Amino acid sequence: MRKVGIIAGREYFSRVKKPQFILLTLGAPLLFGLFILIVGLIFSYTGSEEKRILVFDPSDILEQRFEPSASIVAEFREGSRRELLDLKAEEGFDGVLLVPEVEDPQVDEVTLRYISDQRLNIDLDQRFSSYFNSRLRDWKIKRLGLDEMLLDGLNTRVRISSSTDLVAAASEDDDTDAGSSIAPYVAGGIGLVIAMLIYFMVFINGTMIMRSVMEEKVNRIVEIMISTVRPFDLMMGKLLGVGAVGVTQILIWLIFIPLVYFGIIALFGSSMDMSGTGMSAEDAPEVDAGTLAMVMRELAGFNWLLISVSFIFYYLGGFFLYSSLFGALGAMMGDDLGENNSLSLVVTIPIILAIYIGIVAVQSPNSTLAVWSSMFPLFSPIVMPCRLAFEPPLWQVGVSFLALIAFTLLIVWFSGKIYRVGILMYGKKASVKELIKWLRTN
Repeated sequence: MRKVGIIAGREYFSRVKKPQFILLTLGAPLLFGLFILIVGLIFSYTGSEEKRILVFDPSDILEQRFEPSASIVAEFREGSRRELLDLKAEEGFDGVLLVPEVEDPQVDEVTLRYISDQRLNIDLDQRFSSYFNSRLRDWKIKRLGLDEMLLDGLNTRVRISSSTDLVAAASEDDDTDAGSSIAPYVAGGIGLVIAMLIYFMVFINGTMIMRSVMEEKVNRIVEIMISTVRPFDLMMGKLLGVGAVGVTQILIWLIFIPLVYFGIIALFGSSMDMSGTGMSAEDAPEVDAGTLAMVMRELAGFNWLLISVSFIFYYLGGFFLYSSLFGALGAMMGDDLGENNSLSLVVTIPIILAIYIGIVAVQSPNSTLAVWSSMFPLFSPIVMPCRLAFEPPLWQVGVSFLALIAFTLLIVWFSGKIYRVGILMYGKKASVKELIKWLRTN
């Protein structure tokens, strides 16, 4: 164990002291913040190109007013389609909008016709449809002689206040405000953040181990190292050292990423809206002090002890599981880069599948796919963290823990056998027959 500790310490400090580690660890939160800022500015961007259009509205549904966007200037004219198109060409209009004549206020479908030299883009298509639908509703109300205030009274905003506190919920004095209407979204966000952290760290550090093993094998540095330490101790030292590097990065990111995110929201939050996405004001999510207070109250209600312990466990379990496989692949590989990339897909595909299953697990944490995948060792390091915030049964978490431990020990043993022989094999590709032979050797 002393030699394993020496190798692990060497791997850890040699990587931590590298400029690349410092740049990645400290630069990643800044890049994350820059990404959030740029995405917010992109979505808040609205085209400034002004369009002049002719509108033909025989039923006067729009009442001589068409304002779907500030960049649209509309003029209402009468005439045949040919006359309107000639007028468009003469006066330089960008397009002609033809509104069909509507006589029955109970019509269930209306098709607008837009004629222009350029195709209508997605943003304007949504704005035209949304604006006309609102104006058509007002026209129908007037034609049917309905009371608009009574109709507005029929609209009711429904919230679902969920709570897991059964004792408080059983009380007669319980109020629905004790729960939260955003609980599923907060839980899902926690699960996805944890799963993505584990995914990136496992994948990045696993490939780092594979490349390190390949470099030592190709440069024959490993021949010198094997003369003083056993191959299995060398592999375990690499796993422990690189794993500690990953934990260090995660701890630093958990501190700096929230600071950068909330700093950007505080500085630019008011200017980064979703007005450029075609969403109406009613559809846009409301983010105010009350919502933030609700989020903080919801966050305080989670079992953070279980989530934190599980996060560390699943990161370490996933890291040892996949990194040992990456290390074994590195020992099997040769100088052919194309072949090496093809072999790495064997380990990469299960990780990518786990991410997609994790997204499904956030939406439906108790579905059959989510439950069984969270207990399957190849998927559990990523899928189970997605379910933890939804408080799955403890027996499922226990089974997932035990299965991951047993399977990881088996894979580490399996990879160690391959690593011991493959690390010293040069100029020859490892076949399936040879792999079986390696596993049988003592």
